[in-house]
Amino acid sequence: MREKLRVFVTGAGGFIGRRLCQTLCEGGHGVVALVRDRGADSLSTLPVEIIRGDLSVPSTYADALKSCTHVVHLAGDPKYGNGVHYDQINLKFTQELIDTIKEHAPDIDRFIFASTVGAIDRVSGDSCLRPIDIDSVPAPKTDYGRSKLAAETVLRESGLPFSIVRPSQVVGPEMRIDSHVSAFVRAALRGKVVARLNWPGVLMIVHVEDLCDAIELLMLHPDAEGKTYFAAGEAISIGRIFEQAAPERRRLSVAPFIRPIKSLVGWFPFVLKSLLVPALAVDDSPLRDLGWEPKRSAIGGLDEVVRRERSRVDLLAPVDGWTLVTGAASGLGKAFAEILSEFGRKLVLVDKNDQGLRGILATNESVLRVPCDLSEPDALQKIQSRLNEENIFLSEVFSCAGFGCRGAVDRLDPARQGDVMTVNATSRVETVATFLPGMVSRRFGRIMLISSSAAFQPLPYMAVYAASNSAVLSFGEAVAEEVRGCGVQVLTVCPGGMQTNFQKSAGVRELAHEKLLSPEAVARQALAALASDKAVVMPTLRSKGMAFFARIMPRRLNAILWKRLMAKMR
Repeated sequence: MREKLRVFVTGAGGFIGRRLCQTLCEGGHGVVALVRDRGADSLSTLPVEIIRGDLSVPSTYADALKSCTHVVHLAGDPKYGNGVHYDQINLKFTQELIDTIKEHAPDIDRFIFASTVGAIDRVSGDSCLRPIDIDSVPAPKTDYGRSKLAAETVLRESGLPFSIVRPSQVVGPEMRIDSHVSAFVRAALRGKVVARLNWPGVLMIVHVEDLCDAIELLMLHPDAEGKTYFAAGEAISIGRIFEQAAPERRRLSVAPFIRPIKSLVGWFPFVLKSLLVPALAVDDSPLRDLGWEPKRSAIGGLDEVVRRERSRVDLLAPVDGWTLVTGAASGLGKAFAEILSEFGRKLVLVDKNDQGLRGILATNESVLRVPCDLSEPDALQKIQSRLNEENIFLSEVFSCAGFGCRGAVDRLDPARQGDVMTVNATSRVETVATFLPGMVSRRFGRIMLISSSAAFQPLPYMAVYAASNSAVLSFGEAVAEEVRGCGVQVLTVCPGGMQTNFQKSAGVRELAHEKLLSPEAVARQALAALASDKAVVMPTLRSKGMAFFARIMPRRLNAILWKRLMAKMR
């Protein structure tokens, strides 16, 4: 029978941390999870004690340490790169954690530190004929690797009982999108030049579940104390990664070009060396001698990455979760629903028009309909409750519901003007705030916010409508930047002039010979823009023109001009 532990886990809300907490809970161990606010929700389904704190403020977690038998330190900046911040995050915070343990929990059984293969790398001139092993001379090539190596030294000199694990490339469904494996897969899917070559260099791939098994083993095994281990997994060539991601593309072998210069490769820059020779091959036999054996193959782990990255770059590829469309009973929302259904999406359709909603995709069994008025205070709670009942999580959100009303502010019903702001702006903010955290934790998501060409200037006689869409535009641009690099895309769409019921419901006159685009045409243009890295798209000439003139005209003149245009034409 395995010994039951009580484990304090830092970085518990991260990719490895979440999986480790699950592994430990499945093993019957108690878990105290140190997380920042963003990571707490991802652990809500596990029987763990959540401590919202920060390693830079020991008082937020010191008391929680007292009841723990083991500490697993995962928190840090995991990106392979350079910068002065690495010493702060990876070294100083490790030292502060060690000092806090020595003061408040000096009798812990073991401190497990997650380091990296990047703490070793290769010395200059190394021909890479042998894999990196425990006797290799450390020669980290980045500030990231140097900070991890320094943290290892601090731990060894601390007097605490410890084990150090150096993982290779860790893969899994929620891995970072800027990892080497993810980046290589996307390069192949997008047909980049580097992916047209069959590189013989290798990456060592270990699945996150296997890494967590290794960490649990190091906590329990008596012979692991005071030692350092690689958890490397299985070697796979970079050319094989490209082949797995895009097998339909032909590749040129670079092996014939390497032979004449093979004796010089050891002096090449490390990045080029790792493409040409097995510079990143690692021997993890000491960990295997303890009884660790990876259960997931490198190809299997790579397949998970390929599926996720294909979903990111190809709208026709399936996504794991469901897709929410608001305003789905008519207009642009209906167009999105019908097109996304063609793409094979499982749809959650929301609209206040219950009868209209029932008529959309009536024969499609992969549709959940939620009649809901987004102007009501509990609208988002109602949607979330239905999703929870059906055990649904969202991978995509298309926020289309909206309306306007024409007239001077002092003559329009205040409540209706408030509803315009609520539906057009507030409900979008609440929708994003509700569903974005899950997307960030899963490292995948798309959010499309439908604004309007009215967002670019003040619009007398439709003041609230224009203001609400200006708010959506500003909000969407800001959130897109906040989540850049997190695997979630936020795109704000500002159409103008569509053939919908908007003009009639808002009391806006339609102009003779006015050329309006169909909602389907606008929807397809907006979906095509998701393939880019844009934060804002203007799918009609009208919206482009209004945005241009709003930028070059003085704001006062803009308001005067639009007052006259609205009074005369609309």
